[in-house]
Amino acid sequence: MKKITKSELIAIEGELIKIARGAGRILKPFQKDLSNLSISYKDAQGAVSAADHASEGYIINQLYKLRADIPVLAEEDFYHKYQGDYKHLKEYQDSDYLWVIDPLDGTNNFVHGLEHYCVCLSLTYKLQPIVGVIYIPEKGEFYCATKGNGAFLIKGKDKTRLKKTRSRERGFLLATGFATEKGKPFNDEFKKFKKVMVNISAVRRLGSAAIDLCYVARGIFDGFWEKGLAPWDVAAGKIICSEAGAKVTEYNGHDHNIFSKTIIVGRNPLFEKLNEMVSD
Repeated sequence: MKKITKSELIAIEGELIKIARGAGRILKPFQKDLSNLSISYKDAQGAVSAADHASEGYIINQLYKLRADIPVLAEEDFYHKYQGDYKHLKEYQDSDYLWVIDPLDGTNNFVHGLEHYCVCLSLTYKLQPIVGVIYIPEKGEFYCATKGNGAFLIKGKDKTRLKKTRSRERGFLLATGFATEKGKPFNDEFKKFKKVMVNISAVRRLGSAAIDLCYVARGIFDGFWEKGLAPWDVAAGKIICSEAGAKVTEYNGHDHNIFSKTIIVGRNPLFEKLNEMVSD
């Protein structure tokens, strides 16, 4: 496949914004009628609803119209094919270009009536995101980035560049999550959590890793760490954070890609402190 140019990537970002907006229009009516929402539970993966499937079907259809030559890694489609067996993710790792999508990040929030959820769309190249869009429908906020072109928050007619600043010197606010839904013991992660809590002012767990990453990019959160996230949880957020000046690695500072098992995000001086606390 011919390499996609930067101008083409910027145009793709604009198309992904349109697709994310369309997915948001699909999701919102479902949450207004939760009593009639069909919900099931994936083994060790948490809730999935008719809203997830409707949003994902729309997104995949639109992506095929945009670039049918690029394969799609989508959360619910992957689960349907492989029953959530992450070993099969390796089948996607040989694709140069790959769409990676989460049609509804924060499903548990969504099905309980919490408005803290989002749509995540990204284009990756050789395991790294190069375009990312995250849309929070209930806030009307788009977080978006293209490699080498910066990261932005779009709300209504306002478009604000997410600045490359340092973290606070003290009074840090962090976010994290735990892999309990994935059927894995989390004793080691809870030990890390307690270690961070002793040294950091406050930690939040809000139920959407993608929004957590947006808030790091925006400077609301100073940092984020988590183990056991899937590519669709982190791909869009990673490019947004990177283009906003945040550092993104695995635990121990190793290079991160969308299939990595761990992630740390933050700006210095906080990043180095957080890496030291959560790494083995």
